[in-house]
Amino acid sequence: TMFGTVLNYISLRLLGIHFDDQRIQNAYSFIQREGGAMYALSWAKFWLCVLGVMPWEGINSLFPELWLLPEWLSVHPSRYWCHCRMVYVPMSYVYEAEKIVGETSSLIKELQNELYADNYENIDFTKHRNTISSLDLYAPQTTYPRSNIHGRIRR
Repeated sequence: TMFGTVLNYISLRLLGIHFDDQRIQNAYSFIQREGGAMYALSWAKFWLCVLGVMPWEGINSLFPELWLLPEWLSVHPSRYWCHCRMVYVPMSYVYEAEKIVGETSSLIKELQNELYADNYENIDFTKHRNTISSLDLYAPQTTYPRSNIHGRIRR
């Protein structure tokens, strides 16, 4: 998957594996062939933003205010899968309260150049907030909550 490959690529590079290593080259070829890291899932994009490898404009907003909505709404976070709830609450804090970004080092600049099919400075990341590799897309994207698509609303 693009998600796993991008996160593993970054992990190996942060651990000191050089760009000319065969494992990195295999992952690099895959990432480039699939369009670049902007095709990774939102959780990978979140970590790209925290590291400074992607600007925060490249990710959809994470609203902690959703917890203030009435629980009967189908979009209330209490309806998220338990693991998603445990991930999105801290992610929403990092996004909304702080937009935490690590220091820009030479390695971060290298990753900015390695992870995208286009030149980093020329990418309009806002256009790729919902861009997902077909390898990682398990269900078609829609603007409607899944429960409405199937005609069911949990109450």
